[in-house]
Amino acid sequence: MTEMEQAPQKELFGHPVGLFYLFFAELWERFSFYGMRALLTLYMVDVIFEALVDRDFAVLWFFGVRVYRHWRSDFG
Repeated sequence: MTEMEQAPQKELFGHPVGLFYLFFAELWERFSFYGMRALLTLYMVDVIFEALVDRDFAVLWFFGVRVYRHWRSDFG
């Protein structure tokens, strides 16, 4: 049987090069997600709830929904 030699892999700081592409893609995805969530909060406070209720209630409502979703997943 003949043994096949593996081609040397490119490394950057001791890690495969593809890992850095994966890291920056994940970083960009999270930046986009949390950025859109912050923009949604600002939109809800400034546009939707401005005519109906004061700003404090809008922020409280937004985080209340988040807490409800968290607890709902825990109980069922």
